[in-house]
Amino acid sequence: MITISKRHLELKIGYFRYRLKQVAHGYFSVCRGRRCIYVTYDPNDSRVTRINRHRYYTSSPKGKEYTKQIEEYIMLKAKLEDSLKTWRATYVCEPRDIKFPLRKIRPDPISLEFFENAKANENVHQKGKLTHNLQNFRSKNEIIGAQIMEALDYLYKTEVLIRFDQFSCVCPDLMFYVPEIEKVLILEIDGAIDSSAYNFKSFNNTTKMMMAGLIEGKDFIVVRIADSSQVDAELIKQMILSAIEASINDIYID
Repeated sequence: MITISKRHLELKIGYFRYRLKQVAHGYFSVCRGRRCIYVTYDPNDSRVTRINRHRYYTSSPKGKEYTKQIEEYIMLKAKLEDSLKTWRATYVCEPRDIKFPLRKIRPDPISLEFFENAKANENVHQKGKLTHNLQNFRSKNEIIGAQIMEALDYLYKTEVLIRFDQFSCVCPDLMFYVPEIEKVLILEIDGAIDSSAYNFKSFNNTTKMMMAGLIEGKDFIVVRIADSSQVDAELIKQMILSAIEASINDIYID
């Protein structure tokens, strides 16, 4: 079980509520021996209600259109219920109604649009030879980082090319999106920091990111490990959560 702070949990609850308003609601059933969908809410069609629900066979064009949304609705509803259960077991007050999209003190250095359009495995100099979740990795440590992302339920991409200007670029180990703070973060796992050549490369990449305005511990995370066989998954997870906490400080919450 992953424990997060009160305000982080509150943002998660707010995000799930926000997303639930953006997708169709409903449930799957069987009608006359065929799988169908009952739609009880559609953000784009006020005529659809619990009383005036619409039914479609999943094999129909409209049914196929709604299937993905209803699957997301069921998933989001379950996550909201779990988060509220955790909240009410821990805190006396109810979570605040946080408004999305979020307002922030400083603009995020990497946009969601960039993340969504970015291609994984763009490091032409060092192609990853290990495969996990349909992406290539250069080390088992990077796979551990990806598994932590999966446990935290964050989308990620490996070795994305980030070009700051015509002379400066980096391909970080992992780039991931944290929806509850609407922010893209970077994770670098430097697993041979005792090597002078590797140490120089790590320092060079960190300098590039800082020169581009990214803040270590808030916009990007660097896990420095002297012995690559001694990676600490719990440490990586806590560093990720710490960066999220630092990013929450940039959010206006009424």
